[in-house]
Amino acid sequence: MMNEGLAIISVIGIIAFVIISIIKLITEYKLKRRLIDKAEVNEGFTTALEESMKSISPKVEQNSYPTLKWGLVFLSVGAGLITLNFLEYDYRSTLPFGILSACAALGFLIYYFLMKGELKKPE
Repeated sequence: MMNEGLAIISVIGIIAFVIISIIKLITEYKLKRRLIDKAEVNEGFTTALEESMKSISPKVEQNSYPTLKWGLVFLSVGAGLITLNFLEYDYRSTLPFGILSACAALGFLIYYFLMKGELKKPE
């Protein structure tokens, strides 16, 4: 009974996420098309367009080390799995999910602080 309700809520959530994502993609595409159609082609067009695109869909920094990020996440999740191997817990416990989530978050945090220090470095 409880599992059926959870399954229905999950399906509705997934469908809502997909619909919202599709709507967002379509509206961003239409906005970019309008910007391109209304802009005059000149020397500064490409730089102005790039700047406007950055303001429309802001990205803090381009991910220059994706392998490092996912390597750290998988390393920390692996450490969480090793930790779970040595712990005793009930099979109905939520402890494994919590430990794995915390380890994955730790991997992302380590990556964040590494990149934050990398961006502050003078070139």
